[in-house]
Amino acid sequence: MLTNIVTPSFYYTVSVTIIRMLNGLSVALISALILGVLGGIYPKIADYFSIVNDIIKTIPNISYIIIVLIWLGSEGSVTVVTFFILFPGLYANILLGMNSLTQDLKDVMAVYPETLFNKIKKVYLPQIFPYLLSGLKVAFGLGFKVSVMAEILSQVKVGIGKQIYYARNMLDMTSIIAWTLWIIIISLLVDQVFEKIIDHRTKNN
Repeated sequence: MLTNIVTPSFYYTVSVTIIRMLNGLSVALISALILGVLGGIYPKIADYFSIVNDIIKTIPNISYIIIVLIWLGSEGSVTVVTFFILFPGLYANILLGMNSLTQDLKDVMAVYPETLFNKIKKVYLPQIFPYLLSGLKVAFGLGFKVSVMAEILSQVKVGIGKQIYYARNMLDMTSIIAWTLWIIIISLLVDQVFEKIIDHRTKNN
């Protein structure tokens, strides 16, 4: 496991997997922000989209991977699968943040009307930020694991999933365990970063 650190290919392999995960996470985050904020402002949108969100959550992960793999091929499937897995949780967190607006704040906004852009910038985004951080903390760890799983099943050319798939074919348990430990370590490090950000914001507030 420690020998991986001194090999340049290790960092390239890890970075490729993280980039794939971040691509899916970015699309999921932007989509969740738009729909979550709109759902908080216009309850009918939230009511309608809650049905779609529930359907997305009930589809098994393996089904996403197989369907998307047939449509897009191995490289594009990882990002798309990551998006579908992460979107429901991020959307739910953002909508929860929007719905947590106090009645006093709503009354102030009614007395002093602002443009929708200013409301989003000055009120809604600061309100949902703690919920967004919490959602991102979970999404990164989950997305990293989902991306690796998607890489294994889609048999990409480069990535942590590729290394685990190759080690499995070679019956190399040492490499499988080593890469699994690296997944755990990276997930824990990111988790600690988000914890510090959340703690820092909590203390400042």
